[in-house]
Amino acid sequence: MTSNATKVRVMVEPGVWQHPFGTPLPYVDSTGGPSPRELATPRWAARARCVHLETEPEAWFPRDMSTGARDAIAICARCPVRRECLAAALTFGDEYGIWGGTTAADRALMADRLRHGTPLGAVLDDALADDSNESSGQWDGAA
Repeated sequence: MTSNATKVRVMVEPGVWQHPFGTPLPYVDSTGGPSPRELATPRWAARARCVHLETEPEAWFPRDMSTGARDAIAICARCPVRRECLAAALTFGDEYGIWGGTTAADRALMADRLRHGTPLGAVLDDALADDSNESSGQWDGAA
């Protein structure tokens, strides 16, 4: 029997499956970070703190910098797969929600660096260099 996760995946090249976020963005150089193939597997996501906590869904897809959003970002700060989560959001172009402790506006700035050729590993290293850094709190209003 196949799981629902398996049913929504499509092989986009040998050994690389389409992730529920979508097709890997062509401009992302995964050097120094997880590959699209690694991110497309559900193994890392099963270890995420958010999967094991009872949190309001709105906290992960807030309209503004609410208490719930700040709580979600704080949960991400202590997550063992924060790097993979942020890498998946950047690799697959997720434009909404809190991923890896970042807002959509934070990731838009990171995506600009990726489009200009900065490798994913360097973008992730910079973003996660100091866990005490909080999200910019910038919002594009689309969540």
